[in-house]
Amino acid sequence: YQRRVRGQLIEARMNHGVKRGAGKALSSQEQKELDEKIAIYRSSISTLNNKKAEKQFDLEGFEATARLLEHNTDYFTAWNFRRECLLSFFKTMDQAKLEEILKKELTFTEKRIGQNPKSYWVWHHRKLLMEWLDERKIADWKRELYLCTKLLGLDERNFHCWGYRRFVAAKGNVKLEDEFDFTTKKVEENFSNYSAWHQRSLMLLQLHGKDDAALRAAIDKELELVHNAFFTNPEDQSGWIYLRWLLGVVKPTEEVLKRELQVINDLLDLEKNSKWAKLSKAFLLEKMSNRTDVTMMSEVKSLVNQLKELDPTHVNYYSDWLSNLSN
Repeated sequence: YQRRVRGQLIEARMNHGVKRGAGKALSSQEQKELDEKIAIYRSSISTLNNKKAEKQFDLEGFEATARLLEHNTDYFTAWNFRRECLLSFFKTMDQAKLEEILKKELTFTEKRIGQNPKSYWVWHHRKLLMEWLDERKIADWKRELYLCTKLLGLDERNFHCWGYRRFVAAKGNVKLEDEFDFTTKKVEENFSNYSAWHQRSLMLLQLHGKDDAALRAAIDKELELVHNAFFTNPEDQSGWIYLRWLLGVVKPTEEVLKRELQVINDLLDLEKNSKWAKLSKAFLLEKMSNRTDVTMMSEVKSLVNQLKELDPTHVNYYSDWLSNLSN
């Protein structure tokens, strides 16, 4: 048990793509400090469990959860109990004291996000907290939007923050055009920002979904941005996936398909073994031929066979594709 708690204290989370090291030996002073932290942690767990069993949602239990969450942001039982404490405070505290606690809770969750920006539980609690503040007309949505911008400046692909930003923008009545411009900025900073492309796709339909002509014009403009992504980094998948989404939003004209095919051919002149260019060309040709043009379908099969050599990791996917083409 002690080893498990020590692990929670030393490293409360696994960073994506970063392996845990073996760790260095602790000095006697460091070991003493760690043992003290473990003792506090175990005592706080005991307090939490006792309070939970007795359904005593009071300040003592509330403070115990703070000690636990400072060391382990993903301790969901502590977050759930903390929420129950806050709900209890709604019934027992006067308005001024309650608002003071809720504002302190903002600071508390902000620090936990700083510790672990990819914790589902922290973001869920923050969202719930802001809804409570909004009910009392004291939610500062502009500050929340600023915090999202700041965090996305540090970790531009944090999908938790992007999802929370959508919530904040809706609650704060932020103009869709302004948020769309924000995604433009983030995409242009880094074409690999898949989260920004995704956010963009959601707003494109909200902005133009009810007007076919406006949507087609917007898609044409988006395709220009996608072309910049291709030629900047042909092997990054984000722009290519967005291309396929764009061509599926509304039925593209033959002119649009031919233009996109020419762009990909131009890229292949420069990058002859680009996996994503060949994959997208095969997709376009299949779409254009409607599986009836023998010449186009022959080229699709040739491209898929080339992809089996270029991308052996997904050889079964390509084999299945070829099998379907033959049916």
